[in-house]
Amino acid sequence: MSILSKLKNLFHRNEEKDIDDEPLDFIELFKDLKHTLVGKDTLFLVNDNNNEIRQHYDSTYEGRVDYDLFRKSIQSKKKFFKRRDMAYGLYAIPDKSVTLQDQLPFDTDKPVRHVDNLGDVVSDLSVVIDSDDYDINDTHINRKSGVKVAAYILSDLHENRSYEEYLRLLMSKLDIVSIDDYKGDLLSTRNWSYGEGELKEKYLKVPTEKVKITDNIVNASESIPDEFKWFSNRASVYCKNENSYTNKKLLLLNDSSGHRIIPACLTYYREVFSYWDHWYFNKDLVEWFKPNDVIELRTERFLDNPLCPIVDEQSIMPIQVIGKFTRCSVEDNYLKVDAHFEDIHHMPVDCDCILLINSQVIDTKHVQNEYSCRHNVEIYDGVLKVKIILQGNPRLKTIAFSKQIEL
Repeated sequence: MSILSKLKNLFHRNEEKDIDDEPLDFIELFKDLKHTLVGKDTLFLVNDNNNEIRQHYDSTYEGRVDYDLFRKSIQSKKKFFKRRDMAYGLYAIPDKSVTLQDQLPFDTDKPVRHVDNLGDVVSDLSVVIDSDDYDINDTHINRKSGVKVAAYILSDLHENRSYEEYLRLLMSKLDIVSIDDYKGDLLSTRNWSYGEGELKEKYLKVPTEKVKITDNIVNASESIPDEFKWFSNRASVYCKNENSYTNKKLLLLNDSSGHRIIPACLTYYREVFSYWDHWYFNKDLVEWFKPNDVIELRTERFLDNPLCPIVDEQSIMPIQVIGKFTRCSVEDNYLKVDAHFEDIHHMPVDCDCILLINSQVIDTKHVQNEYSCRHNVEIYDGVLKVKIILQGNPRLKTIAFSKQIEL
């Protein structure tokens, strides 16, 4: 049965729903989809790493967040920032499938939400976000909604003004511009589930609004120290506004939703540094940037799979290392191994590299980015199990990767 046929059957099932109907098998329902699900005149995200729809509506789904550990982590961050006289708050943008629950292509009960169990440490932005705040073909809140979110967060961090007062303040330096042909992330080749044709054309380009700041903004990204320019494949954003309302600095710890609030924040803050941190905590970044305010902004679905570092003055949270063979082959009875390493900030690893063949240590070297070794393997036959281990630097996670070679 085609994906579209299954979808039609699903809508038909809802129209004739009986109280004794079996609960939906979400895994079966989504198995033929990439990452886009067509709802009632809007699109939703499915089959993502955090299982957005299943975590809210599938009674068989087991959440992965440890609430007690999560609380301890956020409380430790609060203490860390308070000691430095920095205002801090963690805010969750509600998932599209929660805010637009009535647009899902199946009937649902009240959503299960981690924020309902973590309200003491996470501020739920559902209080300010409604169904008009999402583009049809995108998973994120729209850009205009980012202004509301920024105003609400400011009113929460600094209670000297109300939400409405902050909203008027921000809007006085912003222009809202209509565009007719916005292509959201749910129409990307990676995400779109339904092939070419009329359905894709319907959603491919939709009207929306973007936000433009009227002040002259300076892109200061070139001045970022190398170790803070990247996190994995996500570039940091650093901007300045000499005409901002305050001379304060904002550190924005965010995922993909964070960019929606940057224009509004730049009307208020002199400097904004946006860091896509994947839940890692970088004390060095805080000490370098010295922000006045720290906003941790998370899309709700990511609360299901967080890292929960306990932050103190001495602790080091090891970061990921990326390693790969650029060459691993046998030629003229010699194993020729070349490998490249970098940490998740695209910086040298500065650690020990151990080469093993069939579990026997063959070579150990201290490396930065590159490793090379040539080793005579005449005494071996059958299969070579080549393994590299990187270790010895407390700021980095120990990693290992391997390859088998038939002789």
